[in-house]
Amino acid sequence: MLVDLLPEFADLIRDIDVRYFRDEFGAFELVATIYLHDETLIHVKDYLFRNGDCKYAYQWQDRNDTLIARRDNAEHWKKLTSYPHHVHFGNIEEPESTTIQDIHGVLRYIRYNPQ
Repeated sequence: MLVDLLPEFADLIRDIDVRYFRDEFGAFELVATIYLHDETLIHVKDYLFRNGDCKYAYQWQDRNDTLIARRDNAEHWKKLTSYPHHVHFGNIEEPESTTIQDIHGVLRYIRYNPQ
C-alpha cells in the first residue's frame, strides 16, 4: 500500500492524496497523487484484477503540470522490447522500453534522476 512507501521514501514524499481505493475479492483499484518535496508530483493509477493481470500508469509532472515522464503498460507499443511496459519522456512522441513497472521503481528512479 502507499503508506508502506513512507519509510523508504521519506526523503522524497511530502504527502499522499488517495483519491479512490477499492479492494474487493482479491482485486483492487487505486487512484492517488504523491506530492514530492521538490514540488513535483506523481499521478498514480494502479489496478489489479482477480485473474492476476494488472494495469498501471505513473505520471510524473513538474509544478506547472508539464509531463516529465509517464510509465504505463497500455498495450499499444508492440515494437518495444519491454512491451507492454514503456515510458514517455516529456513531449517526445515515441516511448522507450523500461524495466520499471511499479511505484517503488518510479520513486527509486526519481531519487537518482531528480529534476
